[in-house]
Amino acid sequence: MSRPSLSPRSPLALGAALLLAAAALDSAAFAQRGGGGNEGVMGGAAIGPTTTTASAAPKPPPPPVPVNVLAVPFPISGAIDDQIALLVEAGGKQLLVNVESGTLAGEIEAKAVDSSGKVVDEFTQAFALDPTDELVVNGGLKLFAVLRVPPGDYKVKVAVRNSETHGRGEREVSVHAPDFARREAALSPPLFADRANRWRVFRQSDSPHEELPFPFVDAQGGGFLPAASPALPPAGGEVVVYAYGPLTDAQQVTARLLGADGKAIPARASVIDSAQGKFVIQRRLLMKVEGPLPEGTHRLEVTLADSAGGHSTSTPVAVLANVAPEAIAQAAPTASDEPQQPVDEEPALPEGWTREQLAQRYRDLLARAAGGDLDSVVPELADLELAATPKRSYGQHKALRQVERDGLEGALGSGPGLLPLIYLYAKVDAELLSRNEAWMAA
Repeated sequence: MSRPSLSPRSPLALGAALLLAAAALDSAAFAQRGGGGNEGVMGGAAIGPTTTTASAAPKPPPPPVPVNVLAVPFPISGAIDDQIALLVEAGGKQLLVNVESGTLAGEIEAKAVDSSGKVVDEFTQAFALDPTDELVVNGGLKLFAVLRVPPGDYKVKVAVRNSETHGRGEREVSVHAPDFARREAALSPPLFADRANRWRVFRQSDSPHEELPFPFVDAQGGGFLPAASPALPPAGGEVVVYAYGPLTDAQQVTARLLGADGKAIPARASVIDSAQGKFVIQRRLLMKVEGPLPEGTHRLEVTLADSAGGHSTSTPVAVLANVAPEAIAQAAPTASDEPQQPVDEEPALPEGWTREQLAQRYRDLLARAAGGDLDSVVPELADLELAATPKRSYGQHKALRQVERDGLEGALGSGPGLLPLIYLYAKVDAELLSRNEAWMAA
């Protein structure tokens, strides 16, 4: 699959256009290269340290650059490996100290290191920016990138450097890459939408994983860009958690805000939307945390529980008086020329269709795919999905996914397992994209 773009065929264009519109790159501002080389930014000469005259007083070294990192694992359709969606935020004020050349040039290095100390994946992303850019001056840089790793535990190490001043900052975070193929129970950290115009946002260039779709979206293509250093106003805000494995069926969802001393802070949290996410094996929970919340640095903890027990996930969050709340799109079609459907619209198949009819056709196709007839099943399954959703409404989409989910559970109980099904849906997604039907890719 070609690199996602803002063309009508891209999932990013449907629900996350605002993300990469904000992340639009100067034509020659960014380049990626392997670690250890001396290549410069595209089309430009390398920038060296500034020299001073003998009479000039030496400048003090630049301050450490604050770096925040968010690393979120996601499944990869048709693969055992995970993708680690990486968001790196670097403070612009500190990066700009002592810059005199007219260009803010540097690089961001990231690597995933396993428990044995082996580097499993890494990249170096160069940047060259206008030091008078207001987003850089008032906020800083924000990079979206991807690392690819097998299931396991990792340290993700990130370093941000200014090539001219040698100012730098580092951050290391731990991340567990779940075994999605074995339906491991897993939760993402709570994810808050970042504020608009907070950073100069850009995307990893020339990535070996550029075929992987932007993962922070719902099944209809609506997306958001999470904050690595989230902040809320005292009134509260919205948060997303992705659940996998047995937790997709968890009946109890609770949340609480904890202070620095570990004590609970009075707050009300409620689930306002629960739906299948971008991936078939994913549940996307949209929650709302309501105040009034006290200012300061806290931790939001979300727990999903069923009869077998509970699993929790948490993230630090700052409550600041001068922060505007950011809403996260609920699971609904986002095309501007189509009516917005209510989140709680009842499942509804097209006129003349029955659930039993659709389920039987779906089972027949899965049986043929399991028997090896994959190439002919892919276009027929794509035809079936589109025929079952002629209005592209949320209710029709919801009815289709309910039938498919029942069929998947039956196939997992008696068929070849999850990996062939993930591969089948990867092929179906590619077929839908080729038909300019990216809104259906799941």
